[in-house]
Amino acid sequence: MNTVKNRLSSSFRPPGKRRPLRPRVSLQRALSKLGLCSRAEAEEVIKGGRVTVNGNKVIDPAYRVDLGLQRIHAEGLAHRVSASQTIAFHKPPGIVTTRKDERGRHTVFDVLGSIANGLKAVGRLDIESSGLLLLTTDHRLLDNLTRPDALVEKEYEVVVEGNLDHATLEQLRHGVSISAGGRRYTTRPARVDIVRPSTLRMILTEGKNRQIRKMAQAVGLTVRRLHRVRVGNVSLGSLPEGSWRPVAAAEIPGMTSRKPSLR
Repeated sequence: MNTVKNRLSSSFRPPGKRRPLRPRVSLQRALSKLGLCSRAEAEEVIKGGRVTVNGNKVIDPAYRVDLGLQRIHAEGLAHRVSASQTIAFHKPPGIVTTRKDERGRHTVFDVLGSIANGLKAVGRLDIESSGLLLLTTDHRLLDNLTRPDALVEKEYEVVVEGNLDHATLEQLRHGVSISAGGRRYTTRPARVDIVRPSTLRMILTEGKNRQIRKMAQAVGLTVRRLHRVRVGNVSLGSLPEGSWRPVAAAEIPGMTSRKPSLR
């Protein structure tokens, strides 16, 4: 991961997944995959004692690591945004996702600074919402994730106020009528489950403007907190608020069309 306050060192722990992004790879290759340096540079960095795995110094470039489970820290290296790069950012509430805001509000790009040069946000999270925001320089990926017929899953934790009975859940699951672009629109089927009292897990395959808030309002609920935890196969995991990490190539193929199961 990377934070704006400290760009001279990088620490990365990929989000929790049911299986690792890839089976074990050499530490040398891992540094390259994470966008920290080239494989040739990685060998020098590792042998120089500047890399730790789960807090333990490792000086063997061939040491095998699990990108899905182990924490890798490379002192003195900052993640590089390449010509074709996608990053995952943990958006805090209170900032907007536009590059410039006419009202002078703080933006995601203000937080990321020069790291965000060339990056475009994949969709948006409204100012009150938090969680996973993808940014990319890959125009084909951007188009694939934002086109109207895309069926990429987006998972949210939603704290609501109101009556969460079976009928309400079924309405949300099968689709409700909301206002979208000045017209009435019936939302696609979604997966909606109660995970804690007053907390829903919602998995959508679309992203109309303020859609979840409008869906909640349509069934008599009020959203108190909206937090995105996953887009496709990219999960937020333990990435701290205000930090970012590069998205590994192994995560991108998960951005495919699939319909959510109704429950």
